[in-house]
Amino acid sequence: SLGGPQALRSLLPLLRLGTDAAFVVVQHMTAGFSRRLAEDLQNACSLKVRMAEDRIRLCEGTILLVPGGSDLTLVPGGEIRLTPSRTEGPSPCIDVTMGSAARAYGARTVGILLTGMEGDGLEGIRQIREAGGYTLAQDAASAKVSGMVQAALAERLIDRVVPLEQMAPAIERTVLRIARHP
Repeated sequence: SLGGPQALRSLLPLLRLGTDAAFVVVQHMTAGFSRRLAEDLQNACSLKVRMAEDRIRLCEGTILLVPGGSDLTLVPGGEIRLTPSRTEGPSPCIDVTMGSAARAYGARTVGILLTGMEGDGLEGIRQIREAGGYTLAQDAASAKVSGMVQAALAERLIDRVVPLEQMAPAIERTVLRIARHP
């Protein structure tokens, strides 16, 4: 949401997980802007960045960006379903993607909330926690707007809050811990 593209440009180039994880980025934006953001991120990242497409599979070492105007759901086995967004709120819908990740991957899911002002993401984070997954959030001091994170914190749904500059190592430690203890 608000401040998200800048946060992604700071965070994603620092990730070095290679074949240990696949990433799905849900950024509220229009379809045209999402393509430009994907190209910009690909130029900055060591991991492959691409636009999500219907019926492709999650691929380790890849960052998929959900196109604006679409919602992404994950099914067990890693297949992606992309459908036109049905929500009246921000698009793509974070809750749709996070909820499907929780159902498909359970305790192996890591949900991360970054800067933003909408309530989207609260129910998805809740579903990840209920499935035994792990949740991270950007701290208020490093977020342009902290409404999304504050809503999840108020519900006690975040396992760890970290500044944006420490988020990449926090993600890597969490993913590697999950990989060692499936």
